[in-house]
Amino acid sequence: MDYEKWIKQFMEDAKKDVPDEKDQTEITKAGAEVLANALHDKARQMHYSKEENPKYGHLADDIHVEAGDITGEQNGASTVGFSDKAYIARFLNDGTKFRKGDHWYDATVEQTKGEMYQAMDKKYKELKAK
Repeated sequence: MDYEKWIKQFMEDAKKDVPDEKDQTEITKAGAEVLANALHDKARQMHYSKEENPKYGHLADDIHVEAGDITGEQNGASTVGFSDKAYIARFLNDGTKFRKGDHWYDATVEQTKGEMYQAMDKKYKELKAK
């Protein structure tokens, strides 16, 4: 087999393993949900006030998963973030001149990477099996 035929065959085989945009979104969303759950649990553990605040709510209850990137474009990415409490999460994580940061967000993301990749791998294998 000459090189040109070989490379064409290789590209056709590789395309079979690359998920389309819809499947990519499902895969990344599986990982995003793992991260969101971990962030929710850590925020409840470290920064959950015992007082009910109907106006502002709790940081742990403001974590959301969205299909699409941060601009809302549907490109196979998924986003994990806060709606109204992002600035509070940043203050708690990074600190201010009045408060030392505890880096809860950064540590949780780092600790959860393996679980996120496992969830995405599992979803990829499920979709590939179909």
